[in-house]
Amino acid sequence: MENKTSKVLGFFKDVPGWAKGVIIIIIILLLAWLVYKFYKNVIPPSTSDKAIEDEKDQLVKNGQKPSFGQSVYQGYADRIESENMSFNTDEQAIYGIFKTMKNDLDIVLLIQAFGQRRPFAETNEKSLPGFLAADLNKDELAEINKILNSRGIKYRF
Repeated sequence: MENKTSKVLGFFKDVPGWAKGVIIIIIILLLAWLVYKFYKNVIPPSTSDKAIEDEKDQLVKNGQKPSFGQSVYQGYADRIESENMSFNTDEQAIYGIFKTMKNDLDIVLLIQAFGQRRPFAETNEKSLPGFLAADLNKDELAEINKILNSRGIKYRF
């Protein structure tokens, strides 16, 4: 055992100081990544995920039906995210997405498809309402709410 340890220590004795620092940083980053992956896979979904699922179930029970397939909601969610990643958000494109929504269930399914994503230049992931609040100003959010109201949708951002 001592022989193996002395070989490893002997290797590090010959490595320049700056390289030792790089190796230590790589090891720390690798450990942080492993902890993140473990945390992400072990921790149960948040209560907001459960709340969205409960809301979706209630709307279906009340007779609402999705207007689109799941891939359409996913595409809309991806489009909203891509608009945020550009330096010049196309609010009209986002308004256009909300103009296609026909009921509250559509909004819930869009929120569910969006999941948690990180807005441009931010460190924390957010659900769709938080993401939109980070990207759009009050007037632009009011425009989305106006669109939803005109379509008889009760949900507000």
